[in-house]
Amino acid sequence: MWNNLANSTICLLSVQAASFLLPNPPALQALFFPRVFFQGGAAFPYNTLGIRRMAQAAGEPNQPSSPLYNFPKVSIDDGIQKYVLLKASYRTDDGSLPLEQYYVRGRCAAEFHVECATVPIQEMESQGISVDIKGGGRINHNASAKTIRIYGYSMQFGRAEHLLTSKLCQEAFPDHQVEWSNEGY
Repeated sequence: MWNNLANSTICLLSVQAASFLLPNPPALQALFFPRVFFQGGAAFPYNTLGIRRMAQAAGEPNQPSSPLYNFPKVSIDDGIQKYVLLKASYRTDDGSLPLEQYYVRGRCAAEFHVECATVPIQEMESQGISVDIKGGGRINHNASAKTIRIYGYSMQFGRAEHLLTSKLCQEAFPDHQVEWSNEGY
């Protein structure tokens, strides 16, 4: 009966009203609102957007307002291509330690590895992001077979850390089989 009462009555109350009515608000809020975070009198839904908004409201450095969030982690073509692994750093306005993120950029049309990096670097640097090319290699992306094979190295930038590249590709393409090796050019 209490659950029905809680669901029908307490949920209609605002978070502020519930705080006044309940003897131990944080503990009871967790019972009545299990899919909601409470911070500083504000309620945030228990999902990715809610967590990001909570972090932003708290002023944490990993908030989504960082320009690092403006770029996809992986951008590759369908087919055999050269690729580069980029490490991007952004120093927040408060001067805290820089935020860092890795990105994979590949292009089938690229004759040289630097061609995969030129446009992304220009776009990132225009937003105050520092970018380093950490290496390169080749990617064979077969979208129809849902496979990604990472291998080889760049004559210009050396071998990228293929394990890291494979993890980023697996996150971006969770339904693909991703494999890597240091063999080949």
